[in-house]
Amino acid sequence: MNPTSYRIANKLGLINIITSNKGVSFESLVGVSNHERPAKIKKELGQLFMVGSHPYTPADYIEVDYDSTGIKISLPVNIERAIGLNAREWVQLRNLIECELAESESEEDRKIYESIKSKIQKVVPSSEYRDFQSLKELVREAIAADLAIAFTYQKRNSNEMEERIVDPCFFFEEKSQYLAAYCHSGKGIRSFRLDLIQNLRITDIRIQYHIKEETRKEHLDSFLAFLSRSEKDSDLALLRVDSSAYFHLSGVIRPEEVTRESPDSYLMKTKIIEMGWFLSLIKGYGSSVSILEPNYLKQELSRQIAEIRIPGLLT
Repeated sequence: MNPTSYRIANKLGLINIITSNKGVSFESLVGVSNHERPAKIKKELGQLFMVGSHPYTPADYIEVDYDSTGIKISLPVNIERAIGLNAREWVQLRNLIECELAESESEEDRKIYESIKSKIQKVVPSSEYRDFQSLKELVREAIAADLAIAFTYQKRNSNEMEERIVDPCFFFEEKSQYLAAYCHSGKGIRSFRLDLIQNLRITDIRIQYHIKEETRKEHLDSFLAFLSRSEKDSDLALLRVDSSAYFHLSGVIRPEEVTRESPDSYLMKTKIIEMGWFLSLIKGYGSSVSILEPNYLKQELSRQIAEIRIPGLLT
């Protein structure tokens, strides 16, 4: 074991001993740890911020409390438990690394950043992640020109598509990415999921509705309350997802539980929230995603696919 790994292993071992024995004395620690005297242990405790922990530095989430006789450590999460990132978070991390690469003048640092970037690229290739950049740019272009936009959008609780003409207001993200806009037919502000917007275009209709800051806050508060109620009352679905679809899908639905079933597939447990939208999403992945539970959802998916009659979509 190299010296750095050895020092970190000692620190992690010390944390485990203390968290398992609340209020243990310095003298007792000398007998069960790799440290010769209490002064050495105190020095190690003072250096705990050097142990790199995700997602924050240990200074943010490891609390060390000791007096002249005993020691306590508070750990909000298990230090031995991996904290997974979804596709969007991996992409954000990659973007940060690319910024550091562009600004770094150290050849040694650049090699490290390139190595990290290549590892991230293996986890979630750029081609497998959709960030809606072109859609957002078109919407911003419409706002700058003070023109309404039109697009086709799936009806709620239905597979039918309908055209909407809206005055775009702002983007926001809450588990999924949304566009808040004033709907001409609905006569009010609505939230549209970006992944369900199709055939977006800029119209020649002038924007009539310009949102105020207080209205923006009211809409967000109301929409988040609606999402919270929907999620709380929602059933869970169990999905089998192959590796080609996993990283993109995990960035869209935010799974509650993921298990690696085999090198090529995952079991994913997630809230359904809204059945029409959920089934529309799953159908888009074809045979790469299958529903295992609940049974009523499996049956509805089979019925809809039978109506579509696309050969090979369901195996």
